[in-house]
Amino acid sequence: MNYAYKIATLNNNAISSQMKIKMLTNFLLSQDIDIALLQEVANNDLSIIYGYSAHINEGTEERGTAILMKEGISVNNIKKLPSGRGITGLFEGTWLINVYAPSGAEKRHERENFFTNELAYLLPTGPKEILLAGDFKCVITPADCTGSPNLSKALSATLAGLPLHDAWEQASKLLQYTNSGATRIDRIYLTDQLKTRKQGAETIIAPFSDHLAVAVPLTYSHQTNLRKRRLWEMNISLLDDNIFCDSLMLLWCNWKRNMKYYPNAVLWWNRKVKQRIRQTLQREEASRNRDRKDMEGHGRFLLYSNLPHTTIPSTYIRESRYCGTMSKSENITSPKQNYERDIIGYRRHRCSSK
Repeated sequence: MNYAYKIATLNNNAISSQMKIKMLTNFLLSQDIDIALLQEVANNDLSIIYGYSAHINEGTEERGTAILMKEGISVNNIKKLPSGRGITGLFEGTWLINVYAPSGAEKRHERENFFTNELAYLLPTGPKEILLAGDFKCVITPADCTGSPNLSKALSATLAGLPLHDAWEQASKLLQYTNSGATRIDRIYLTDQLKTRKQGAETIIAPFSDHLAVAVPLTYSHQTNLRKRRLWEMNISLLDDNIFCDSLMLLWCNWKRNMKYYPNAVLWWNRKVKQRIRQTLQREEASRNRDRKDMEGHGRFLLYSNLPHTTIPSTYIRESRYCGTMSKSENITSPKQNYERDIIGYRRHRCSSK
């Protein structure tokens, strides 16, 4: 049975605050990212992200790279560049190469040297499948930017020699720029064999970064032992409510109009619809549970309000409340709880005195 692993590349803009770490965690979980290739990593806090393990290469320049894997996924044979600008590992016979190239026009020569010499250290020596991804800080065709193109001959030669192909090709007729400068500097390249396993390509907005994430699902022959998720069982009684079914149908029509933005119906269902249907049903069920609890609370209030007001000696009430028989958690109670306890205690007092 084939299973599609979602692999994404993203510049995380030197995430350092705990708030941004939480935003990154929510992004990975909500988008169901299996393997994340991160650039501009500035600290080791990525190792505490829930549900993921990490290989981090902070490097000498303190702007490094990292590979995050969902728990149960293993990436072996890790190699790192001392500068922190590259890291690679072997996953299911595929070399995942994550790069963060030098930026700026003044570092053009340094960037060309990076693609010619330093990148070679991360490449496999034998014939292996390669996924090359990252923030390349340059383009290889003028169509990948709106202004003057920052072209790299060294990167073009490397891609042609391997050979590697842009994962975004044929994925969509719309060109997706990945940063605020209207350039497509964040890319994923695949070998011929991996390109046949590709199930589409998409860009995803990351609220903590000024770059878009680029993700591709790749199919493999078997599924590794991923972290088991809590099972969720749908409350089918919701489908008997005509009003709720009508509102769900309106949402379905809206989701269906977005199908044209996805390469195929399977990717549209997995990435757009399935999770939203579950969230809609869970919200409706939670809302009904709250309403039911409110009604039960109102019923108890009516019951207590109709109880006979039995006369209780004030000396007994003082003794029963402050003699130390109550736990600390019971010292602060509502009037209804006090009244009910006094009724029961007084009846026991009368029985014991006879």
